[in-house]
This record gives sequence, C-alpha cells and structure tokens, in this order.
Amino acid sequence: MTSVLELTAVTKEYPGSPPLRVLHGIDLTVEAGELLAVVGPSGSGKSTLLALLGSLDRPSTGRLRFEGRDLSGLPDAELASVRAHRIGFVFQQFFLLPGLTTVENVATGLLYSGAPAARRHAAAVEALHQVGLGHRLEHRPDQLSGGEKQRVAIARALVGRPALLLADEPTGALDSVSGMAVVDLLSALNDDGTTVVVITHDRDLAASFPRRIGIRDGRIDFDERIPHPAGADR
Repeated sequence: MTSVLELTAVTKEYPGSPPLRVLHGIDLTVEAGELLAVVGPSGSGKSTLLALLGSLDRPSTGRLRFEGRDLSGLPDAELASVRAHRIGFVFQQFFLLPGLTTVENVATGLLYSGAPAARRHAAAVEALHQVGLGHRLEHRPDQLSGGEKQRVAIARALVGRPALLLADEPTGALDSVSGMAVVDLLSALNDDGTTVVVITHDRDLAASFPRRIGIRDGRIDFDERIPHPAGADR
C-alpha cells in the first residue's frame, strides 16, 4: 500500500526552563485508505500529534513525510498549500459561520483553492449530498441539529477532495445517537476511499475502528489492528 503519512523519530518540544517535551520519538505510518483512531487521556499529546499530522505545526526533531514528501523543512507558504489542498479538518466545535447558509459554509472550504465561485458552489452542493444533507442547502446553522452541523463541517472538510481527513474529537459535542451517526458517516467516507484519522479520548469509540493507536505521556503505547477476513465487509 501507499503511505499517506510517515513519522520517523518525531519529537515536539516547547521552549521553557526547562524545555517541555510533549512527544518522544514517535514512529507512525498511515497507509492510504486506512481508518484509524488515535486514543489517549487528556494531556497525552494527542492534540500536539494532530497538529503535526495536519502540518499545523512542525516537529522539533525527526522526519514527517506526507504523500512521500518531507514536510519538515518546507516554507510556511508551501505548508499552507498542503493544508489547503490535501488535508481536511473536522473539530469538536463546528466553526460554522452563522450568517451563511449550509452550502455557503461548505464552499468556504475552497476559498483558497483559486476555484471560481460557481465551481465552489457546485462542489459544496455535491459534498452536502455526499453527507446526506442535500435537503438542507439553504438552511443556516441555527436551523440545524448538532449532528447536522457536524455533517456540514465534514462536508466542508471534504469539498476539496483531500487525501487525508483529520477529525479531532468529532463526537465530543454530540449526544450518543448523533455521535454514532457521525462515526457511521466517517466509516462510509472511508469505504469510498478517504483516509481518515480520528483523535479521541473515548476508548469505546476507538474500539469501533479497524486500527487503534494509543498514546500516553507523549509516546506510542500500543498500535492494534483488527484482522479483516478476506472477502468480509468492513
């Protein structure tokens, strides 16, 4: 398989007296088409790892490759381009603009792509149909349920057809029913070929994923895969 992400001996340290090292020698490979959860308690380093995976931050030492390209020394402008075109982000909070319709919110995911307005709108409509919200195109955020808002956020992350979707506690602000619907959606998107990494503290949620990576005190604690029988459905 082709790897999307490769982390080799990655550390992250913040200045101070003494310096604070949050991640310690992380080795991790994410293959194209994988669906995995990174699970760990608060303060374990999950958020720091997410920032590195999404090129929102740089490692202090070690190497981080995305789609075969070493990101460690890229200029900020090139890193921003990678984020804008190849990585989609979903967060616990939805970050929808209240004055915009659903389709307008999703189209903002293409603002930095250079695509004309008509193409952005058409892509947003398609993405909303993909997440089951084709009937909510003109609704505003205050007219949507929490689960629907998160679906809009997922559509916005997907509208640019990224190689990687990173979801940070995507069910944290939802009730259990809405949360499970979001997990089912992420699984369905993965079935269509999207590589999905979910960051969570919820071990029950992580247990539903085919691959689980545990992080504790800034180190990989475990990396487990559920065997997938040949010919079986995921």
